[in-house]
Amino acid sequence: MKEPKHVRLEYWDGFSDKVYAINLQEGESENEWTVICIYGRRGNVRNHALKTPIPVSYGEAREIYDKLLDQKLKKGYEIAE
Repeated sequence: MKEPKHVRLEYWDGFSDKVYAINLQEGESENEWTVICIYGRRGNVRNHALKTPIPVSYGEAREIYDKLLDQKLKKGYEIAE
């Protein structure tokens, strides 16, 4: 099923307190999707990164979303409630 997705991740240890959000969003037309990440240290201004410079198909966007999520979980990030 083609639907927008969003996940918020957190990472903390003795020296870092970071947040990372991944958004899979539908574009203006039916088969245009983008992946946007918002990240930074908790309490500071967040950075934005467009992971799809141009809109892509849902399948391509979902692969990018899943890959980013997997990478962050392997680095120690946890899914926030």
